[in-house]
Amino acid sequence: MDKKYIFTIGRQFGSGGIAVGKELSSKLGIPFYDSEILTRVAQESGFCEEVLKSHDEKPAQSMFYSSWSSPFHSAELPLGLKVFLAQFNVIKKIASEGPCVIVGRCADYVLKDYDNVVKTFIYASAETRVKNIVDRLNVTEKQARSMMHKADKTRTAYYNYFTEKEWGKPESYDMMIDTTQLTPQGAAGIIIAYSIARNSN
Repeated sequence: MDKKYIFTIGRQFGSGGIAVGKELSSKLGIPFYDSEILTRVAQESGFCEEVLKSHDEKPAQSMFYSSWSSPFHSAELPLGLKVFLAQFNVIKKIASEGPCVIVGRCADYVLKDYDNVVKTFIYASAETRVKNIVDRLNVTEKQARSMMHKADKTRTAYYNYFTEKEWGKPESYDMMIDTTQLTPQGAAGIIIAYSIARNSN
């Protein structure tokens, strides 16, 4: 590909979005960022990683702040907003360093003004997601369903609040991929094919 793309991946919990992102990173030989972003934020912002993890992809505790674009060091901002803004800055720095894959954390919104971003949302059937969660985390089916619903609710609130768009809605992304009957390799191949087709225009 002539154009050097940055790939952002939103995903339902249990849909295999992280696996798709890692496969995409491997196929293209570009960096992969998921929890790695938290390490980078800790290094550059002064927040400890435990604080970052406790607020990672969770809506701010106080939802009445509309001017969240104020400097993240402002003492008036809730901690959740400060964490988001610190991640916002780091994601922009990562994007400036070259092609990469970034999972979650509203990266598609953070990079909305970049013309070289491919925004993908990964989803799957509830049955597939539950099975994946059970297999990956060694929990019961009942626990997996509870975790799935809680994660969806939290990610929806987080994304919708910070982006003023709707999480998991087609208009928020370039493409939606159902991984119910796809391997991570297959899904990554679709994303690459799309980027090649887009690059030819």
